[in-house]
Amino acid sequence: EHLAGDLLPDHRRDPVAGHDESVLATGFWYLHQATHAPVDPLQDEADRIDNQIDVFSKTFLGLTVACARCHDHKFDAISTRDYYSLGAFLRSSRQDIASIDPDGTLESRLESLVQDHQVLSRSLRPAIREALGRGAPKVAPYLEAAVGLVRAGISSNAWPGRLAGAARDLNLDAAILERWTAEVRGASATGSHHPLRAWLPPATVPQGPMRTPPGRSTPDWTLRADDAGWMPSGQAFRPPPAEHGARGTWRVGSLGLEHLATGLAHSGRWAGRLQGALRSPTFTLTHDHLHLHLAGRGGRVRLVIARYALREFNPLLFEATQLDVDTGGDLAWRSIASGLRRHRGRLAYLELLDDGDGFIALDQVVSSDDPSPPSLPALPAPPTGPADEGGERGPAGLEQAVHTGLRSWVDDASDRPGVDLASGLWRRGLLDWGASGEPAAAEVARIRSVAADLPAPIRALAMTDGSVEPARILVRGDPKTPGEPVQRRFLEALAGPGPMGIARGSGRLEWSQAVASPTNPLLHRVIVNRVWAHLFGRGLVETVDNFGALGTPPSHPELLDHLALGFARDGGSLKRLIRRLCLTRTFGQASEASDAQAEAADPANRLLHRQNLRRLEGEALRDAFLAVAGNLDRRRFGPAVPTHMTPFMGDRMWVRNANGPLDGDRRRSVYQETRRNFLSPLFVTFDLPIPDSTVGRRNWSNVPAQALALMNDPFVRQQATAWAHDVIAGDPGPVADARERIDRLHRRAFGRDPAPAETRALLDLLAGMDAEPGDPGSGPEAEVRRWAEVCHAIFLTQEFTHVP
Repeated sequence: EHLAGDLLPDHRRDPVAGHDESVLATGFWYLHQATHAPVDPLQDEADRIDNQIDVFSKTFLGLTVACARCHDHKFDAISTRDYYSLGAFLRSSRQDIASIDPDGTLESRLESLVQDHQVLSRSLRPAIREALGRGAPKVAPYLEAAVGLVRAGISSNAWPGRLAGAARDLNLDAAILERWTAEVRGASATGSHHPLRAWLPPATVPQGPMRTPPGRSTPDWTLRADDAGWMPSGQAFRPPPAEHGARGTWRVGSLGLEHLATGLAHSGRWAGRLQGALRSPTFTLTHDHLHLHLAGRGGRVRLVIARYALREFNPLLFEATQLDVDTGGDLAWRSIASGLRRHRGRLAYLELLDDGDGFIALDQVVSSDDPSPPSLPALPAPPTGPADEGGERGPAGLEQAVHTGLRSWVDDASDRPGVDLASGLWRRGLLDWGASGEPAAAEVARIRSVAADLPAPIRALAMTDGSVEPARILVRGDPKTPGEPVQRRFLEALAGPGPMGIARGSGRLEWSQAVASPTNPLLHRVIVNRVWAHLFGRGLVETVDNFGALGTPPSHPELLDHLALGFARDGGSLKRLIRRLCLTRTFGQASEASDAQAEAADPANRLLHRQNLRRLEGEALRDAFLAVAGNLDRRRFGPAVPTHMTPFMGDRMWVRNANGPLDGDRRRSVYQETRRNFLSPLFVTFDLPIPDSTVGRRNWSNVPAQALALMNDPFVRQQATAWAHDVIAGDPGPVADARERIDRLHRRAFGRDPAPAETRALLDLLAGMDAEPGDPGSGPEAEVRRWAEVCHAIFLTQEFTHVP
């Protein structure tokens, strides 16, 4: 799943919620250190892939494959060709923010919606034919009335009454007339490209100065949205079924229907609530301009150059390579030009992103050196000639053009501009179908109801397939010196030198199958050794990330083999493995040495004659403070809690970051946010691995700074005070005995009663505070302060901070 969870034929789903969990695993590929605006994107990509290969090989194979970036591995049977063969899988994949079915029903609901649209398409044909036969839809009287209202210049106060009066006098629908008036105003605005503009009387349309259109050169190439190689992710860009052929589909909008051609990529074809992405095949930047013929509301387009993954957050490297698309629903040209000239020759691809309730649609992309986009066939326009507001240049002509376009669709004719004109007016809710109502109204209502009830997807970082690009060895690891070509394959020492039988796509599925193959001797041994290291404090192979020549040989090789075989027989169940190990006599041993002869023969305890004394990790120690103080919130899941910022965290940026609560909202440490630039001081003091790369075994230091942190950290003192409040509130009577309180503190912290010497030590601590100058007195607050010191002292004991 980590390697190819998005490509598995059968995805694993959450047993309760039902969402896809296999895809989530692929997000680990992008949890690496990254640069927001690298000077050299190719070098940055090489470094990122190096980090990905390093994490993969150490995590799953226990091998340092990244050593072979510049030369054949000096100690293990790993070649530079092996390294770049693995990199080829990653270069054929892309980063994705996946739209995941939240409850396992979204896909089935979408399939039902597609079927409903097919029913709608079949119902529309006879319904439109019948409507045309009785002269519907009405267009001309609305255009004429709207032009009159706009010309009249009615004030806003008088507008509702005049509109209602005009609709009543002309026997028109007031809501439709109001929409017509708004559209006429928009079409009359200076610079408008509204499709109604050509049909308005000349007096209504302001005439600007005539401009000579710039000359256009022939575009070098065009990429259409229905070309092969486009890769969808999520549910939004599902194409129409093959049986639709060239007819296209009808999209159900909020006001009316819109006809979508089959070759148009549209994220809202089936429902506006669907989300997802569509990525183009990889192409080479050959010109200074990319012109995109698109439509949308709330969508985005990104041009990804050289597979640079952080282009969204910092435009310093690639300038304006992202477009926010809001065309009001009409196809229009938008261009990407800024800075493309200096990226000529580089590989790139386009991303169409719909991550909300809007939509984005793309017809074609044109690469050209001309700054002006090419011309496309326009919607039907009135013939030239003398102005005649009632003739074919006016309302009557528009109505005739709409009827002709609808009849063209009914009869499978080729009047695409006429269909687009009728569709544009219908989508805006400008067509009055008369007393019979909108064609196929029952099917339209059903689709609207089902679409409105669709659940929002889960958004998660993931990996998806991209175009398969040629890969080469980089001589000495430098992307500026490409060498011999390589094919995608697994390590030769484990899978042989032959090419892999990759059916299609990036090949990550075949790669994952090779890694998990029974012929790979490393995978299961590496996994069980990691579990052993977590439970016993040290692995059977101490170098858990390196099973190679420079790693430590296993202390119990037969035991490692036995556990690996059992793990495989149990279907790879980590729960069964952990249960099996925790029930052993070896795990149940005490860490205190009881056999002097064994201690002398094996002082490092490599042969496990006793348990290893282990200090709690900083994260577990923090959870223990909260749990013992009675503050731990045991809720699961939810968003991460922001880090609590202090002025001592190394950067003035802390004042501008979201500041989390000191107690981390009482949530477990696993739910605390991790920012590489602002790591928790308490965690760092207790050997938090720096989150830049894989760390198979964290350091276990024992330094004075750790004791000082526990003595002075405000969070630790806060929890000691909270524990004091809790123990005082739990007193059985009005006057509590100090010994009884100490017993309760020990039982909660250590699960046992205190020894007499421990009780005397804490009683002496209490007595010493009473005898100090400036005794705080005997009130409730003073009582809490005194017992907070006792609780704090228990926090500082070795038994609390270590696993004996």
